Amino acid sequence: MVNNGDDARAGAYVRQPTGYRAFIPRPLPPADPPLDLTLARSSLLSDATLALGRLDAAAQLIPNPDLFVGMYVHREAVLSSQIEGTRASLTDVLVFEVEGEVELPVDVGEVVNYVGAMNHGLARLSQLTLSLNLIREIHRELMRGVRGHNRDPGEFRRTQSWVGPEGSVLATATFVPPPPHLLMEHLGNLESFMYEESHPALVRAGLIGLSTAASSRMCGCGEAGRSGWTSSFAASSRRPTRQHTARAILDLMGRHRRVLQERRASPATLRAHELLWRSPIITVPFLRCELNLTFASANGVVARLEELGILEEQTGFRRNRRFACADHLRLFIEGTEAPPDAPS
Repeated sequence: MVNNGDDARAGAYVRQPTGYRAFIPRPLPPADPPLDLTLARSSLLSDATLALGRLDAAAQLIPNPDLFVGMYVHREAVLSSQIEGTRASLTDVLVFEVEGEVELPVDVGEVVNYVGAMNHGLARLSQLTLSLNLIREIHRELMRGVRGHNRDPGEFRRTQSWVGPEGSVLATATFVPPPPHLLMEHLGNLESFMYEESHPALVRAGLIGLSTAASSRMCGCGEAGRSGWTSSFAASSRRPTRQHTARAILDLMGRHRRVLQERRASPATLRAHELLWRSPIITVPFLRCELNLTFASANGVVARLEELGILEEQTGFRRNRRFACADHLRLFIEGTEAPPDAPS
């Protein structure tokens, strides 16, 4: 459980009239004590901002940055869903999107919804500011046709919820969020803080992440409270992983294109190659549908890409075969294929 002492700066567990204890977050921005942005932490934030700028510049060099973002959306959806106990891997999700109803983990649909919800939110940002209304829209997409779809999707809850192993109750839950009568007050504070300009945007993003993901292992943030979390968030943001991935994608695209040009690839093959950056796992029927080809043409394109070493056959079957752009897939797949232990 979260420490209720001075170091629990994200909030505290408060006993409710019926006896259970619920986590009550402290308002943003932090006031008592205020956020400690010492010189060392300011340097971390500067480095993180610079790293994000480099990442943006690298992404702009990719002919279609949406393809780069799309695969990251898939990867983050898988990892976030695994935290909540799902067992679907990135490969499961990509196969489901290509083949539809196949024998996969039952919760793969939830991860597919997560991808759809994230994409919906990104698309709506061009028309709607980041707000509680947008959060409600995203939640409606997230719950479409999956567990809980009949529990007022797109509406803020009106009952007490909790997180814990199967069979747990409020008194034994691992985490209990604020009771419903306090919910809108805290959500309103969160929405206001999104546009509060006295703190850098990266700091606000880190603190919003801390507050909205308030779980028992995050709320206390060790001995440093919110200031410590800000340092950790900034440090992780400046890691070069995504920059390296962007460069690796550019290098791989360049190698593929040189091969395709040297071997005088057909227009249909070039179109199929571009599709692989959005869908690195494909089948002949999927390619036929996406590119409006005949079956024979789609089959020929797949065979050509396999001959050039761009695609690899994954099933070993003679029929109903599945192919992958394995080099591209490997850039995103690390850490997504073995879900962490989670409550069953």
